[in-house]
Amino acid sequence: MHPRTVIFGGTGFIGSHLAEELIKYKYPVTLFSRSSARLSTLPALVQQEANFVAGDFRDGRTVSWVLDGCELAIHAISSSDPGLGNIDPIADVESNLVPMIRFLEQVKAHKVKHVLFLSSGGTVYGRTVSPVSEDAPTMPICSYGIVKLAMEKYVHMFSETCGVGSTIVRLANPYGERQNPERGQGIVSVFLDRVSKGLPVYLYGKGEIVRDFIYIEDAVKAMHALLEINGNWPCCSACSVYNVGTGIGTSIAKVLEYAEVVTGKMANVEYKDFRSVDVPSNVLDVDKLIRATEWTPHYSLFEGISKTWKAMQEG
Repeated sequence: MHPRTVIFGGTGFIGSHLAEELIKYKYPVTLFSRSSARLSTLPALVQQEANFVAGDFRDGRTVSWVLDGCELAIHAISSSDPGLGNIDPIADVESNLVPMIRFLEQVKAHKVKHVLFLSSGGTVYGRTVSPVSEDAPTMPICSYGIVKLAMEKYVHMFSETCGVGSTIVRLANPYGERQNPERGQGIVSVFLDRVSKGLPVYLYGKGEIVRDFIYIEDAVKAMHALLEINGNWPCCSACSVYNVGTGIGTSIAKVLEYAEVVTGKMANVEYKDFRSVDVPSNVLDVDKLIRATEWTPHYSLFEGISKTWKAMQEG
């Protein structure tokens, strides 16, 4: 029997793709989100098979209600991004870390068997040598990464003290269909949108910053595999941490080049100074993930960008 699953942030970019993946394998899924506005944009399978609950993650009563009877709780919520968290770190803590602790208290109260938490492989490590493994020091240089790391620590604490199984996913830079370019998160969708419309594209430095980009279908398949290591669920009763990426680094300039190729248009580039929150290189070592699940990424970056552009054209 597959676990009764609640995905917090279930109508968002990552949450909705993960919902689609799990529903294909007969997981009973409930989507928890602030608004139903995005429901009509989700695949027909998700609209037909998933339950939906509208609510504020900061409202403990609503979270408690939706966790009643839940066996697997997936936290795919974030109300900030790496570039904005430093502007108001207090708000970052209040809107992300505090609700997370309340959520874990409800997980404990409702005896949820397992928590999957989507952390940030791109920010929790800070300035380090790539490829970076899960054992590397964690010294984030932005509020977003600090808060994500603190959330990881609380997940670990509840696993150790309350017996809640947990999987922490340190995700690289996901991209793909349904990633909203207007939110400013995900340079692939932003570049495709702005290049195709002739809008300015901003490059920090000369675009030499290197990142690990993973197509969303590959990312959610990796997360699904982690939930069913060796075909078993719950996959573990402890707290496990895994990088989820491709292990391949690509410069931002190369991503822009790919965006120009698939759209058939030249970018209107504006160069800017480096931001203090950006580390020069971040590529994840995914050997631990591959050894545990035998998962490997299917799509190259160019293939993924091509599929993303096709989906954007189709609306």
